[in-house]
Amino acid sequence: MRKVESTSAASAREVLPVTPGEHGTNLLWPWLYETIERISELRTRPDNWDSYGASRLSNNAIVASLNFLARFRYAIQSAPLISLTGEGGLLFSWNNAESSVELTFNPQELPWVYYSDSSIAREWEGHLHEGELIEKWLWRASSIY
Repeated sequence: MRKVESTSAASAREVLPVTPGEHGTNLLWPWLYETIERISELRTRPDNWDSYGASRLSNNAIVASLNFLARFRYAIQSAPLISLTGEGGLLFSWNNAESSVELTFNPQELPWVYYSDSSIAREWEGHLHEGELIEKWLWRASSIY
């Protein structure tokens, strides 16, 4: 008897949820409150917050990051780690044992992505709009397993 291998995903973390339509836009995501709270905290830091001349958090960076979260909310499973950049931007990162995604939202720049997957020895770096697999990367890196 010939063995047939399944083409289905190996685990639930490999299967992306359906992209939300207009009926799924009012749902609250479990990680949202923690994320907004952290951004609010970072917004209170003054210029030179790191004593090396870093800029305070830019409204442009906040808007860009919140637009990103709203757009890709269905692919995010946990709150990101969030820190400031010296340019007045935000750095979001999701990490687990196999994969990592870092997004940088600096004022006056396009959002930048770095992705790493140790299970397949893959790395990618570039502008967000060039990251064709961003949903999959977010889903994998933000999973808690």
